[in-house]
Amino acid sequence: MGSVRQMPGRTEWLPPWLFQHHDLIQALEGAKKVKKDALTNTLNYIHFTGGFLYALLRDNRFGEIILLRALPDPSLGQNLTCRWAEQESVAFGLEHYTLLYLIVDDGRSLILVPAEAQEISTSGVTIQLPECGYSVGQRGSRRFCCEGIGAELIQKGFLAKGRLVDSAHRVFACACGRSLSVPSDGSITASPSRFS
Repeated sequence: MGSVRQMPGRTEWLPPWLFQHHDLIQALEGAKKVKKDALTNTLNYIHFTGGFLYALLRDNRFGEIILLRALPDPSLGQNLTCRWAEQESVAFGLEHYTLLYLIVDDGRSLILVPAEAQEISTSGVTIQLPECGYSVGQRGSRRFCCEGIGAELIQKGFLAKGRLVDSAHRVFACACGRSLSVPSDGSITASPSRFS
């Protein structure tokens, strides 16, 4: 097998993310319900602040479940239309996929919105909003998205450079361009810096 090469004409194309947290879906039985009005307010807040949510889709042929970033349009509470955040990520075609949920990260918990697509295309998806969503995965403190902040992680001679993705009271997440396994036996020095 040869090396992986970037596709011609694509500068930053990445495939959709595989969904790894099936435990979240199993936690719906005991989850707190989020009523349609509160859900609509949250979705409109995401729209007006330039945020995004995720669409959880299942491949009907292979059973794999993927996440696509989506940008919600304003909603009056009946229907919701979302545009795909990265048009390149749906270039593979969606005809073999079924929309399962929309996932909203409000910083402290995830809201899973059961979704049935009224229309799905390479530009986006439209759903009828359900009567409620489900709040799962409560965090101890709110996470904040970070943009334009570089990071160096240093531990016992290990050095990784990347960018800060989000942070909270006691944790942070960095994107380093490849999968890294950082030993947890000791302290890590993190040096944030502003990208120019």
